[in-house]
Amino acid sequence: MESFLDCSTLSISYQPNGLASISMTIYTKQGDGAPYTPGGPGLELVAGGVRFKGFILEQNLAPASETDYDEYRVSAIATGQKA
Repeated sequence: MESFLDCSTLSISYQPNGLASISMTIYTKQGDGAPYTPGGPGLELVAGGVRFKGFILEQNLAPASETDYDEYRVSAIATGQKA
């Protein structure tokens, strides 16, 4: 699957219980399908020296105009530890 993360959309905030709420936009080649399965494990991301692993809460498809890519807005919950 050809995909990439739009780094300018990456947002990570910490909840009082220590979990990280993550939102981001991922672009995939049209026809490749969704990058994640909502409700399932699969998020692994390293940002700012922290390795996040977690679950996808929601992802919404928004076709990107005038490109061969689909835009997915993704929300996740994760734990993080120093990479």
